[in-house]
Amino acid sequence: MAVCSPAPDDPLMAAAVGFCEGFAVGVYRTLEETQAGFRAKLFCMPSPEPTRSQAIASFVAWVQANPGVASGAPADAILRYLEQTYPCAGGRP
Repeated sequence: MAVCSPAPDDPLMAAAVGFCEGFAVGVYRTLEETQAGFRAKLFCMPSPEPTRSQAIASFVAWVQANPGVASGAPADAILRYLEQTYPCAGGRP
């Protein structure tokens, strides 16, 4: 999570934020494409979707509230966040 929430005075802040955004978007797009072929969706994004910055800030806050997920694989944490934060209406369709 440190790479997604660097201190403002961190000399590597821009690089950290860029890496975090690139990784998060890559995982999100992969999950989105993967679930496109599923009958039951893993998560359903609202319309309009949150901005990249909003989604990452929300993810960081979610991890801080759920510290147990930080010990697992980052991609797994992103999937769990999406499932819990953006469930499909009435359960998985």
